[in-house]
Amino acid sequence: MTDPCPLCQIREVKPKLRLYETPVCKKCYYGFANRRQFAYLIDIILLQILSSGLGALIGIVAQMIAGAQMSEEELQMLTLGSMVFGFVLSIGYGIKDGFGGKSLGKLICRVTCMKEETYRPAGLWDSFVRNLLLNIPLFILVVLLRMNKGHRPGDGWAKTRVVWDKYQDNPVFNPKKDFPTPAVDGFGDGTSFAEPIDESNPYAPPRAR
Repeated sequence: MTDPCPLCQIREVKPKLRLYETPVCKKCYYGFANRRQFAYLIDIILLQILSSGLGALIGIVAQMIAGAQMSEEELQMLTLGSMVFGFVLSIGYGIKDGFGGKSLGKLICRVTCMKEETYRPAGLWDSFVRNLLLNIPLFILVVLLRMNKGHRPGDGWAKTRVVWDKYQDNPVFNPKKDFPTPAVDGFGDGTSFAEPIDESNPYAPPRAR
């Protein structure tokens, strides 16, 4: 008989579908992957909106200045300002997971970036290290494909993992937790609640010595 999924405790696990090396059921596997991918896409869309807004603002300022003669110094200041704003935007995207372990996308999709050593939400530096590789062109495709496994490129450097908030205390996501011990008398925590034997009762079974 196939073991039940350690997350939902309902469906059977699929041995080939693993989250952080632990087999889970198909629904939980893809449910978690979809949440991570949607969170990532929300963050990318937000970045594009901010970038487009920056471009539009620069265009408006340039047109206003173009009405008069733009000096070389003013042109340099405008160029420098756009470069600084772009740099700040990139840094902001890099630390997006450092606010309680959540970016806007993660907040909406209810997943959190945690430190593996302490199982506490990732900080700003952890997020920055984790997202360094996103500056490589087209690396987004690699990241999207690796999300369904648990760790994605960058997690190893930052020693982080993304967890599903609903199951954040489950051993699949929390390395500090142990899986529950099988019950002895039908209870879920491995503790026996058998009533004590009354030795004065002649019909009671003998106590094991």
